[in-house]
Amino acid sequence: MLFDSETLNFKAYAYKDCNHPVELVDESIQLVKSETGEGYTVPPNKILVKLHYASLNPVDIKMYRMAFAITSLINSKKGIGRDYCGEVVAAGSNTPVKVGDFISGLYFPLHAKGTVAQYLMLDTKKPDENVFTTVAKNLTLAESASWPLVLGTAIYMLDGLELPYKKVLVLGGATSVGRYVVQLLRVGASKEIVCTCSPRSENLLKEFGATSTIDYHTPNLANSVLESVKLSGEFDYIIDCTGGSHLFGNISSILRKGGTYNTVVGDCPGYSVMNLVCTFVKSMTRVIASKVGLIPYSYNFMLINSGFKFADQAKKYLQNEDVKVNVDHVFKFEEFKEALNKLESGNASGKIVIQIKED
Repeated sequence: MLFDSETLNFKAYAYKDCNHPVELVDESIQLVKSETGEGYTVPPNKILVKLHYASLNPVDIKMYRMAFAITSLINSKKGIGRDYCGEVVAAGSNTPVKVGDFISGLYFPLHAKGTVAQYLMLDTKKPDENVFTTVAKNLTLAESASWPLVLGTAIYMLDGLELPYKKVLVLGGATSVGRYVVQLLRVGASKEIVCTCSPRSENLLKEFGATSTIDYHTPNLANSVLESVKLSGEFDYIIDCTGGSHLFGNISSILRKGGTYNTVVGDCPGYSVMNLVCTFVKSMTRVIASKVGLIPYSYNFMLINSGFKFADQAKKYLQNEDVKVNVDHVFKFEEFKEALNKLESGNASGKIVIQIKED
């Protein structure tokens, strides 16, 4: 597809810093003359995606809260959103996709553009932008935008772990990441999958593969987990998708020696700067203690990075129907603020998706 102008203007949701609201702004992408000299397109190694859907994640709120005023010197229009699905409308030479392909992916660059926008240009030579795959044929475009970060994170959290015949505790089994973790553990033939969740999510998680659940509202979560230990022994792995420090006072009785504790949240869940600092300090302290052998288990604070290649494997899981996607609600582009409020409320049961273009 060729464009009439070297400047492509479009709308996007963005913010200056944490002291300014997320709002609809004008954005632009610079194109280059086509090889024929007729019209404009993208440079070699780049693709232009007309976005149809994007989805929101808690990390979007955390990035916004951590965007202090000084970051506006880097970029005064920081986009929001990391997940996306859209149509390739222009492709330079040496790119792995062609015009007309629909792709879904994860956009990693910090303090850059976001995916709640009408267009996104990707440099396929940059690892933090080349994280995408063609859409799974059995998914809608809205569903295709919902999975990249959360399914990718679930795969990352379990990477390198021997899953068959293991006993695993999933903290926050009903979170968007937790739901995929449970399904992947089932696919991996784990012997026992115990999940913390609310009573309303119990049946869903058992459909996904949980063998038992623990109500996270229970006054003493550690005691409920210890009851499971009495019944069938210590856990081999703890996969923490919700955060908190409830178990560490009894961890030597809950997690076997040499076991693994992987978390994506840390000790202090929440969106405030204080929570984020608390999580970083406590988690890094525990990570270091684990590395030098001061604690008898492996503790890992896991933030997925662009070097971890998961997109094609995730697509296989989806096309084989090994895992199912969960979308809570699809909001229209102009309903972005309502979508953000729903995410912040913590009441979403599945992903919050933004429809940017009418199908």
